[in-house]
Amino acid sequence: MPEKELERIASMPRVFLDGLGVGISLIDARTGRIRFANKEYCRILGYSEHELTRGSLSFLELTHPDDRERNNAEHRRLLSGEIPQYRLDKRYLRGDGNLVWVHVTVNAIKDSKGDVRWCSAAVEDISATKILEQQLAAAQRVAGLATWNFAVKTNSSETSPSFNALFGVSTSAPPPSPEELIARVHPDDRADVRATVRRALARRAGYTHEYRIVRQDGEVRWLREIATCVYDAAGDVTNLIGATIDITDAKTRQASDLAPKPIRDIFRHIETNWNRPLSINELAKRYGVSSRYVFKYFASQKMSLAKHIKQLRLRHARQKLSHPTPGTTVTQVATECGFSNLGHFAKDYGLEFGEKPSETLTGSS
Repeated sequence: MPEKELERIASMPRVFLDGLGVGISLIDARTGRIRFANKEYCRILGYSEHELTRGSLSFLELTHPDDRERNNAEHRRLLSGEIPQYRLDKRYLRGDGNLVWVHVTVNAIKDSKGDVRWCSAAVEDISATKILEQQLAAAQRVAGLATWNFAVKTNSSETSPSFNALFGVSTSAPPPSPEELIARVHPDDRADVRATVRRALARRAGYTHEYRIVRQDGEVRWLREIATCVYDAAGDVTNLIGATIDITDAKTRQASDLAPKPIRDIFRHIETNWNRPLSINELAKRYGVSSRYVFKYFASQKMSLAKHIKQLRLRHARQKLSHPTPGTTVTQVATECGFSNLGHFAKDYGLEFGEKPSETLTGSS
């Protein structure tokens, strides 16, 4: 691209270049200097067009020091012809001294000899998304939330490891696609979930929604989801970010309040004696009903009493590991919470909370 072509681009109607909704710049491949910048690019960087295009700063100098090596490695690959384009999330150092997170798409522009002469960069401000991700990650640690980030344009998602745990899936498995996620929702709740998400995207609004899922082992669980939309300078929704938590136990308590008296007595006994040996047959006899009566009731509520007991013990174990006393060990906690097999405890704990018991214990120190 000769110099006259650069002048031709710079002379294009600003209403077009400034109305694209993303930052646009042209970079001299030899020097790394910015030769052209539209209005949105200047806003993101916090510099005037004159400061960016007439100054001596290169795009790498404007990049946060911790991101320069990674950015430069991709840029060298672009200049060598190894790749025609690269994308990355990075931080810029703004003119006012603050940081801004951006998603950058850089393309090579070659001259008549086939050499890379210019680079075009499309820059999107993703600071709001990054801040929400960090806040949600902190909330996940404190409240046991599973966090997720759905990219609307690419129809892709990123999730915390504990998100898979909600569905009884290995935490090392890749994030589910939107279609896979909907398939895990209880059939009776799918239409409502779809409608809730559609309304949020159309209105650029957040939502709180409760729905059921069916785990891989067939167990039905209740989830509460809190989400909010993130949109770009043009007002288009780019991401839907949220947090999800299992509220089955709360729903169980609600159901127990309406249950027949013998069932309510059994629930209260379990809540009080969760760390002691519990036999459903003995509980039924203790409160004057048959084991069949107990199993039939829980089947009618699509609940498993045995799993309820196990999850109650797991929650107590997490509490002990999150707030340990000096000398606390995973083995000690497992034993105190009624788990005789350490391997089974570690597996169940990982599926329930998305991390190893040792990671919870280490993270609390």
